[in-house]
Amino acid sequence: MPHGLAGPAPAVTLQANFVRGGLILALAAHHAIIYGTADFQFFKMSFAFLIGHQLETVDLEQANHDSSHLILLIPEVNLLFDMLTSQPIWCYFLIPVETLNNLVERARDKHSGINVQISDDRMSALYWKILFPLRIARGMPPDTESKCSHAINTRVALGIPSSYIGA
Repeated sequence: MPHGLAGPAPAVTLQANFVRGGLILALAAHHAIIYGTADFQFFKMSFAFLIGHQLETVDLEQANHDSSHLILLIPEVNLLFDMLTSQPIWCYFLIPVETLNNLVERARDKHSGINVQISDDRMSALYWKILFPLRIARGMPPDTESKCSHAINTRVALGIPSSYIGA
């Protein structure tokens, strides 16, 4: 993608838009360099510099952490089988509306043993609650198919500090 600069493409683009009564900062970065959680860490560190604060040691360490040594995915051992023999397949799951409604009702029932209080689920619900009326207002039929991806933050489970900004 052309960027008008000599040398390699920038890893992060930060644009300041001055508007009456304030400032809008827009941050763009490729997901192979930085992703959602790290965007906020980038802003946190940038604002610390702007107001003259020093970065915390853990933030500074993670900002300079080499992602190729973050997690050892395949240990260096002699394998008893060829790991490349299996063929990967793409899987997706379709949940009928009736089933989804049933799951929502069960999640609300304190006696069912299911405790669904994940903020990501609430954010997804809010997203669709806002998006659906906008689509209808633009003339899209209510039965138009939509797709929504869901990312899972595994940093805590993998022992990666929340201040790590790599992808």
